Amino acid sequence: MRLSTDLKKALEAGRLLLVSPFGVGVRRADSQRAERRNRLVVGLASRVLVIHAAPGSATERLVREIKALGKQMEELEALS
Repeated sequence: MRLSTDLKKALEAGRLLLVSPFGVGVRRADSQRAERRNRLVVGLASRVLVIHAAPGSATERLVREIKALGKQMEELEALS
């Protein structure tokens, strides 16, 4: 992962934390890795903001799971 100079400075100063469920050798995100990453982020978050979830998408499924967990959630586009 390449970090900008600003992000490197923030990381070195202890103002930025990078968290990943993947080992050093993982270079690309496929759909399974993206879903795993998103679940980690949701698990760590106190609130979740979803900008858009296409009908039938993995994001929509994740939104429904978040709601079922009772996690605080903000949506910009209403889901049916």
